[in-house]
Amino acid sequence: MKKIIALSAAAIAMAAVSAPAAAQSGPTVDHELRGEVESICGAFDFQDSPVLIDFGILSDVPVGQRTPEIVNGVTIVCNGLGGGTVNITSQNQGFMFLTGTSGGAAQQVGYVVRATGGSGLAFGETNLASPVARPFNGSSAFVNGQSMTLRFAADGVLDENAGAANQADRTTVFAGIYTDIVTVDVTAN
Repeated sequence: MKKIIALSAAAIAMAAVSAPAAAQSGPTVDHELRGEVESICGAFDFQDSPVLIDFGILSDVPVGQRTPEIVNGVTIVCNGLGGGTVNITSQNQGFMFLTGTSGGAAQQVGYVVRATGGSGLAFGETNLASPVARPFNGSSAFVNGQSMTLRFAADGVLDENAGAANQADRTTVFAGIYTDIVTVDVTAN
């Protein structure tokens, strides 16, 4: 029996010498990869800014009625992980002012705006006396661009057969061009 044990020990020793070296780890080189994606957060339109919303001849629209809606699509893009807020504001707090004036009696015309759109961008009819804010969470919808459609309508100013001057038509405001600037902007959180 001693002989068998000795041979076995010798065979094991010889196998260890002739076996390839076990996987040994030497020095390594790590590569840290880095790239930056800048923030893109804003409202975009295929038209030049400002986009003209032309209601036409307001003196053809009776008081108490509105012009047909004029529609403009905007794309909201924001790649901020924390989301952001879409803000819709009126320079004249919801009125178009007669050019060269600051509004007031017979020098301003009201209008309304509403919006449709996914991801919480829709809002009901408002006159923009106060700004509209639509907060949103960071999502691929805004990374890819979320559609928002604004719908504007102006108040009529024609007072038909007003009772003065032999039942002649008149307007409730002075003649001229009436304007306002509605701004859609996006701020990232």
